[in-house]
Amino acid sequence: MINCAGFAAYGRFEDQPIESLEDCMQINYMGSVYALQQAWPFLKKAKGQLSFVSNVAGYLGLIGYSSYSPTKLAMTGLAESLRFEEVDDNIRSLSFIPLIPILQCCGIGTFILYRSA
Repeated sequence: MINCAGFAAYGRFEDQPIESLEDCMQINYMGSVYALQQAWPFLKKAKGQLSFVSNVAGYLGLIGYSSYSPTKLAMTGLAESLRFEEVDDNIRSLSFIPLIPILQCCGIGTFILYRSA
């Protein structure tokens, strides 16, 4: 199963309508939670694999992404928690953290960090 929801509203926190903050959390975090809850029995039975696709916003806040960064931080926390829980269920997980926005602006190109359970 690949968790890769991504909706972002750019802007400073004080300028973000509450609906924008709620939409980001609902789509980026809860969308994956709902799907995972439904898929868990099948992943367990098949000894499946979870993949989480995030980005650098899942590890640190970024200016102008006050609606987006918290949702990716929540996904990172969920992935880390599940990494320990899923061992007993024989489910493997992998987290991809593309650093494309930062590295491309520095002229380095594309680079991807990943962590496997």
